[in-house]
Amino acid sequence: MESDLYLTQLNKNTNRQPAVPANGSGRYTIKGRLPPKPYTIREYIDQLDLVPLRSLPPEIRRQKIGFMLIKYFSRMLLVLTALVFFYAAVMLLAILHPPTCRMSCNYSKVCICTNQICNGVPDCPYGDDEQNCGCGVSYNSVANYKVGGANAAYGNWPWQVGLRYKTGLLCGGSIISPKWIVTAAHCVYGSRSNASGWKVFAGALTLPSYSDANGYSVERIIVFPGYNSSDNDNDIALMKLTDKITFNYNTQPVCLPNAGMFWEAGTQCWISGWGTTAQGDNIARTLQYAEVQLVPSHVCNQSHVYNGSITPSMLCADGLYGWIGSCQGDAGGPLVTKTNGTWWLVGDTSWGVGCAQPNTPGVYGNMAMFVEWIYLQMKT
Repeated sequence: MESDLYLTQLNKNTNRQPAVPANGSGRYTIKGRLPPKPYTIREYIDQLDLVPLRSLPPEIRRQKIGFMLIKYFSRMLLVLTALVFFYAAVMLLAILHPPTCRMSCNYSKVCICTNQICNGVPDCPYGDDEQNCGCGVSYNSVANYKVGGANAAYGNWPWQVGLRYKTGLLCGGSIISPKWIVTAAHCVYGSRSNASGWKVFAGALTLPSYSDANGYSVERIIVFPGYNSSDNDNDIALMKLTDKITFNYNTQPVCLPNAGMFWEAGTQCWISGWGTTAQGDNIARTLQYAEVQLVPSHVCNQSHVYNGSITPSMLCADGLYGWIGSCQGDAGGPLVTKTNGTWWLVGDTSWGVGCAQPNTPGVYGNMAMFVEWIYLQMKT
């Protein structure tokens, strides 16, 4: 049975069905309902009657079919044209008024503006907008000694600072921005937590260079909330300076590690400070430095070494065979490594047993564990 049909409007003034064709063939629809508002395509279809297309003369049949096709495709063309013009308008606005966002943060979906990159303030949640912004630059080459080793020269370790509490040099620290210093929590804990008693000395090479005239005052001290003074777990603290440090040849910030960055055992690192060069000696008058290597934590935790005292917040470096390591007065100072021409702060000098004795590696705060906390404090 042939089913060729065409559509025609229902007669709204009658309730009668269309006349049955003379030959008795054909299919019909039941009269549709009046369309509710808003008007929809479905309601439009419901208003239509189906009558046999073959019953019409060929000329009228072609006319009806052509009219329906033209009407349908005209509407589709109108919609497509509107979409094209809308897209063109959006692109034109983007060209005439470019967005201010120029950088997406690495570890989040936060987007920041161009003038927020390398401005000394971490605007990304993990501070990646301030990473590698002129940090980690040393303008002088280094050698390989410390305990029983070498004096530093200007430009070797420009992030190294000396921390003096009231009358005596007590600890070291590292510059991470013009107003922020990283040091060990045990240096500033308890009776030494008063910020007004501290002076920070940057760019100095020898002890006679330290005087109140060239020291920076400390505005605030922040100790990591998980610090444990009994075993030096989480041994890290921050100092916020009252005034900004002026960067030059001998004063530069070191780079904090990126989130998730780590260094394998055996990585070549350097330590520096004014600590004693032998157990029981006086502190050094000239900044000292030495090369060390990272020691696996499981080795440091062996019974004949530190017998399980090394936590995830700690790193060990050298000292298994003695001769090289940190000593009294080096606490809080930097443990750094050089990767792709950039110096990174691996840790801060924390504790040890003796000075460069066999089976007693130096223990350092694991800086990668504290990066997120550091950036959060710098935003306050």
